[in-house]
Order: sequence, then structure tokens, then C-alpha cells
Amino acid sequence: MRRANRIISAFVVLVIGFSLRTVNAVEAPLQHSLLDIIDKALAVHDYNTVLKYIDKSGVDYFGYAKASRAYVRADILNDSHLYASCNVTVYPSTFRHSLEGAVVTESAEEDTDKVEQSGKRIRTHCRFTISYWNSRPVRLISLSQTVLKVPKSENETAVLSATPMPSITAKDTIVVTQPTSSPIPLPTLTQTYNSTASSTASATAPATIGFILLGLILFFYFLPAIIGLCNGHPHNAGIFLLNFFLGWSLVGWVVALVWAVSKPQPVSITVNNLALPAVRTPPRRLP
Repeated sequence: MRRANRIISAFVVLVIGFSLRTVNAVEAPLQHSLLDIIDKALAVHDYNTVLKYIDKSGVDYFGYAKASRAYVRADILNDSHLYASCNVTVYPSTFRHSLEGAVVTESAEEDTDKVEQSGKRIRTHCRFTISYWNSRPVRLISLSQTVLKVPKSENETAVLSATPMPSITAKDTIVVTQPTSSPIPLPTLTQTYNSTASSTASATAPATIGFILLGLILFFYFLPAIIGLCNGHPHNAGIFLLNFFLGWSLVGWVVALVWAVSKPQPVSITVNNLALPAVRTPPRRLP
């Protein structure tokens, strides 16, 4: 009986622990992630920050396999000379974080609006993706960018907002402005964050609510077994098996619940010893 109680207790703990662990796993905000750090560093041409996460073996850098640290530094410096301004709008609701073995992959959708020194304007809607080793220190494996939407012309100003994406009201804007009238100075960063804690929570709210509902459903499904365990019912194993196999039917669940709340009463047997009167047997007559 004690073994059955331990099995039921372990099962209930596993169900509750799985629900709580899953809820925590989905709440992965964009802010302060490595993707956010690298994206902002590239926007302001801060190669020192990017190089901190690249070792001597190199990195897959936007289609260039095993790019060295020197190559990455030269490419970022070249961008700082090429572009007069850069406006990057990141949508936290599209942020994705996954772990496969020892490799972490992070990505998010963003709008880029760049103006070259010649005046040419380049606008794209893309998904920026990075992967890195889940170790200390962190080391980048790859950086890539997938274009999802390109405006047809410079006059097409509403095409980006028409691109279907979930909850684009929350966004982070990174603006880099470099005046063309003077030699290229050190880039300055202006960050405008319209996203708040509530907007980030709203992005993960559907998944969180779903796992909470799953936990509540499992709790109420095994409520008879839990009540029997808390009441110390002598037939906990039978209640659990009935609840587990027939709880999906309303009749089986109700029977298990009634069985769990009803404790068998002890049966007392009283034996009254009554004194019986003496019976006299008549004397036998001799023939």
C-alpha cells in the first residue's frame, strides 16, 4: 500500500513539475538575448562586441563559411563607410529561441532601412538568425539573414506594414545616423523601445495559458486519486487505477470520486455471553 501511495505522489509531482517547467521554457524574451546584442552591435558597426563571441576557428558569416575575425572586422568597417544611415526595427513577438544538443539558435524578424552614401535606399523585411555553442564562454557558430519581403520601389511605403506577421505592435527600433557633410564619425545609437513587459507577455500569453490549462485539466482529471491519497484511503491503488483507465468517462470519474471521499467504516461484532439455565435430564428407567 505504501508503494502505491509513493507511485501516485510521484505521478502528481511529475505532472505539476512538467507544467511549471514548460511555462518557464516558453518565456524567452528578446531583450538581453545574444541575438539582441549582436543585432545592435551590427547596426552601429561595433565590431569589438561581435568579435568577443568569435574564436580563432572563425564563423559562418552571412553565407561566407569560416570567416576569420579579420574578415568580420573588415566587413563591418566597410559597412560603416558605405551607409550614411541605418534604421532597424526588430519585432520581439517573432523572437524564437531553441536548444538542440549544445547548439542554441535564436532568430527574429526585422525591418531594415539603409541609405548609402550615394543616396540609394535599401529596405527589406527579413529574419535574422544566429547560432552559438551553449557553453562558457559563448562562441558564435553562424550568422545568417533570410529576406522575407523586399519593397518594389522606394515609393512603396506601406508594403512592410502589410507583411503578415504576429503582433507587430511591439517593436524595438535601432537608428544609426551618420551625417554625410563630415568625415564618417563614430556611429551613434538611438534606441526607441515601444515594447513593454505587458507587450512581451502578450506575445507569449497564448502558449502560457495553454500549458496552464493543460495542468488544470490534468489536476481535475486525477482529482479522485489525489483526494484518496490525501485522505489516506486504504484502497488508493484501486482508486488510481479506476481514475486512470476510466476517468475519461464521466461515470468512471464520479465512481472514483465517491470511492475516494467515502472511508470504509470499521465493523464491530459484539458477542453477548448469556447464562443458560441448567436443564435437568429425567432419570432413565431400568427395564
